[in-house]
Amino acid sequence: MAEDVISVDHTPLCVDLDGTLVQADTLFEGTLAFLKAKPWALARLLKWGSQSRALYKERVSQAHPVEPAHLPYNPRVLEFMAAQKEAGRPLILVTGSDQSTARLVADHLGVFDQIMASDGKYNLSGANKRRALEERFGAGGFDYLGNSSADLAVWRGCRRAYMVRPEPGVERRARAEGLACQVLDPGPQEPWRTALKAMRPWQWAKNVLLAMPIVLAHQVGDAAAWLGVLTAMLAFCLCSSAVYLANDLWDLPSDRRHPRKRRRALAAGDMPLIMALALIPALMAVGLALGGLVSSQVFWLLALYLLLTSAYSIKIKELALLDILVLAGLYTLRILAGGPAAGVAISFWLLIFSTFFFLSLAFVKRFTELKALEGNDPAGRGYRQSDQGFLVPAGLASGYLAVLVVALYLNSPKVTALYHHAVWLWLVCPLLVYWISRIWLRAHRGEMHDDPVLFAIRDPASYVVGGLALLILILAV
Repeated sequence: MAEDVISVDHTPLCVDLDGTLVQADTLFEGTLAFLKAKPWALARLLKWGSQSRALYKERVSQAHPVEPAHLPYNPRVLEFMAAQKEAGRPLILVTGSDQSTARLVADHLGVFDQIMASDGKYNLSGANKRRALEERFGAGGFDYLGNSSADLAVWRGCRRAYMVRPEPGVERRARAEGLACQVLDPGPQEPWRTALKAMRPWQWAKNVLLAMPIVLAHQVGDAAAWLGVLTAMLAFCLCSSAVYLANDLWDLPSDRRHPRKRRRALAAGDMPLIMALALIPALMAVGLALGGLVSSQVFWLLALYLLLTSAYSIKIKELALLDILVLAGLYTLRILAGGPAAGVAISFWLLIFSTFFFLSLAFVKRFTELKALEGNDPAGRGYRQSDQGFLVPAGLASGYLAVLVVALYLNSPKVTALYHHAVWLWLVCPLLVYWISRIWLRAHRGEMHDDPVLFAIRDPASYVVGGLALLILILAV
């Protein structure tokens, strides 16, 4: 009796790298890393690009090799490749990236039988990639996984086209040409949700600080003043989101090594880098325009905010202690902007209190980041694990100094002019002592999110403390 013959498909499966196997653009990230390390060498990049794209890829990849262990691989592609490999199909990594990048990725994954990549002279992309594959496997002698419009040329010469998170319009064009294509991963169905998440709208809660001057000046019934405050808050929300996106772009390599930050939209590859590049200037422009509509002072304070946050992202966050001072200053700057937005004077006492209070929160942020790394020193920061013993007392002292400022303020003549029952205000002091101590206790126990503002937004006890403080202010009036 003749044995059954099992048909095995030995057609090579060719897999693209950028945007397909990994949800990233390794060349763009290499360029960004190059400029981050040597911003004065922009002319060198332009020179390489003018000579040839293949040379540009080679030089950038040699200057800043990828870290294959931390790249955001597409899980659907990895599963599909594993199944095809088990079925006996040869896997070929075929990429327009430089061969040094392709080799690092292939060695890390250990599943590819061959690699085909650009080599400094020949740019293996688009039509060039199709010619190279047809020379090696023949027309229609291979299947191909890709995602971009440049891959259309390759799909025209393959047996079956597989698509992974195809660029807008690519799938439609492929089907219009009658190509046999299968979408393995359509990508996010609502990309605007991913973009909104990357803008970190929960961080907009910080901009409520702009309302403190109008509330503490007892001008809450002034509708025109509130319009200015709300407009300024919106301006700060947009500008802060632009800063978060820019910071995520700048910190891509270190974010991917972080246990929590690696899940951010850009680090995880859920948001195209080109979308972030388009959103950053747009958000800044609209935010500054809104600030200018409120007043020239708000505009310049917004510009200062953008300057400080940019300097923080580029360099200051690497400088121990100075980074904490800047973080605290950015909170206080919001309060400074709330004064001209509402047309009220800023209290000296308020500025001193906010400086010490937010200094304590900045110490919390650094302490919890260190604690979350479980014994490892943070990359791109000026701190060591041994600094935890310094950060705790420094942060607690800053918080208690803020309470002392409130106590001194309650003895000033200005209080009796604003409050008819000022004695109630003394209850604010124990509330602040409790809240600050609780924040640090939770941080010490490892129960604190590395952003204390986000922790407070989700913390029921913080709402109780805030509600009691508001009640005390009402009773004091």
